[in-house]
Amino acid sequence: MTTLENQLTDQRHDLFTRAGLGHLAGKIYALLRQIPALTVESAARLLGVSTRHTATIFSRLRRHKLIVKHADGWASSKRDLRDHAARTEGVAGTLADRAERYRAEREVWAWWHAEIDRMTTAPRARTRRLHVTSRTLEFTDSRPGERNWPLYPRDRDGRGDHRMARYWAVNGMLAPGSLWWSSAA
Repeated sequence: MTTLENQLTDQRHDLFTRAGLGHLAGKIYALLRQIPALTVESAARLLGVSTRHTATIFSRLRRHKLIVKHADGWASSKRDLRDHAARTEGVAGTLADRAERYRAEREVWAWWHAEIDRMTTAPRARTRRLHVTSRTLEFTDSRPGERNWPLYPRDRDGRGDHRMARYWAVNGMLAPGSLWWSSAA
């Protein structure tokens, strides 16, 4: 279990994303951190790809000085240069950007589902939303239960404006302590 966890940790880097060197390069890098040395043929067998493709991956790893020549094939370099290589490839921050996009998407999705629930429940059964003028000096809603969302943005036809909702989520305007949506709700 620890071996698998270490492999996944070594592979989870901006450099080993699709725009960088790719996931197979990350797998080789992780394997070389646990195995003293690998040949191109043995790495190809472990990855399940051709030796030509594996040689290309080794070449890319060597270009960034992540691996060094060893008597038994290739070995991991002593210094961890993944951050430098990611900056060189122009992919530094890719995983953080992806995590932020996913966070915003999850927030918009939850907001949309809350809006669907509001639209499909009877008016008397709906939870009352605080009106702008009824807000106290405490700007966060500390009541237990479901989060209180602002009204979902609408376009001219009255349909949900998902682009505007995403804009609000990306810019932090939906945070419970944000003053942005309190004036628009």
